[in-house]
Amino acid sequence: MAGRQIRIFLVDGTPNGIRTAEIINWTGAILVVPRARLAEIANRREATRTGVYCLVGPDPDYASREMVYVGEGDNVFTRLVAHSKDATKDFWTTAVICVSKDENLTKSHGRYLESRLIALADAAGRATLVNGNSSDENPLPEADVSDMEYFLEQVQVVFPVLGLTYLQPVPSGAEQRIVFENNDVGAQARAIEFDGEFVVLRAYPRTPAARIVVTANCRCKNPR
Repeated sequence: MAGRQIRIFLVDGTPNGIRTAEIINWTGAILVVPRARLAEIANRREATRTGVYCLVGPDPDYASREMVYVGEGDNVFTRLVAHSKDATKDFWTTAVICVSKDENLTKSHGRYLESRLIALADAAGRATLVNGNSSDENPLPEADVSDMEYFLEQVQVVFPVLGLTYLQPVPSGAEQRIVFENNDVGAQARAIEFDGEFVVLRAYPRTPAARIVVTANCRCKNPR
């Protein structure tokens, strides 16, 4: 893969505040905003355009996993305000907005990107998806599909830089390198190192009372 230059701007100078991210010569733009500061992006151009968004928060059932909801809208900020008042989606702490700087994304583009992001997150299996809608792709002209797939490629490059790993596929068997096996504390666990990340593949308690503690910086696939 060719090198890419990613520009991240800390709007208020803090790493966990409002952030923007872009790849040089890419027409897309990404905006990350904490839920508690949603009102501060009301007048930002990125927030009021057509695009897709992800609501991200902790999974209460698995400490090392996230919950994610993917959506789209003609005015993303309006959708986020509605979600912030929706008790059924009270899990999220951060919103991630993906739009086009040239405003060429249409409603159809947004629906295509939404369905593809759902499919990618589902295939990766790193987060709990709360979407109730199907991830069936919406039909687009061939040229538009090519453009949207390129858009998604850039999103997949930028997200991990922002600490968002739920779109990254779990390594295949050929790529896996076992670096940790533990048969102590009443359980068996296997883990690998891949792309600079420590991934717990699976943990099997030997007794009903056994528990495996996974640190917050580990990513789990199919935790038990």
